[in-house]
Amino acid sequence: MPDGCQFKTLWFQHTRIICVAVIVTLSTVGLASNALASDATSETSAFARLVNISDLPEDISELRNALGFCTPFADMRHRYQAMIVDDPGAFSRLAIVPCGGGGYNLSFVVFLESAGETILHTFDTYSEPDGWNTTKEVFNVEWFEEQSTLSTFRKGRSLGDCGAIGTWLYQDGTLHLQSYHFQPTCDGSSAPGEFPPLEDRP
Repeated sequence: MPDGCQFKTLWFQHTRIICVAVIVTLSTVGLASNALASDATSETSAFARLVNISDLPEDISELRNALGFCTPFADMRHRYQAMIVDDPGAFSRLAIVPCGGGGYNLSFVVFLESAGETILHTFDTYSEPDGWNTTKEVFNVEWFEEQSTLSTFRKGRSLGDCGAIGTWLYQDGTLHLQSYHFQPTCDGSSAPGEFPPLEDRP
């Protein structure tokens, strides 16, 4: 975790507050936000804000619902929020929106808006034996405000000792893969979330 706990986490941890004094719980299940982030006023760097599902921009809601694979908001078991990341310097916007899932993997879809066009972002993903591929869903998303990075953690099981972790930099109106860590075996040989890096990433 970066110094100062400058992050927002979107996965659900059943009211677990990780960084006491600067993290506030915004829903009974899972959405926690850096309390300092709402004070962001920079006109040149990206800053994030949590929004209720009912307050999502209409075009984002319509695009999300048109995908066909996300659980309808009305059918989701818990009250979730979305995150909007504004980047005035690049005249762009990032929308991180709940899609579905439960248990230890909550999925999200991410939309990028730039020059008046909004598109669904696809992410690089790795698995064995298939190798590199792309996906429209990412899991257990974290946003790190100071670094303008988005992190994902697809767990192989609830313990978190296997799976895949990716980090993307939000820059120039898009997301750039920075690192990818992968642990295929769920045998306790890796500490939760501490996986070997893949050097041959796209």
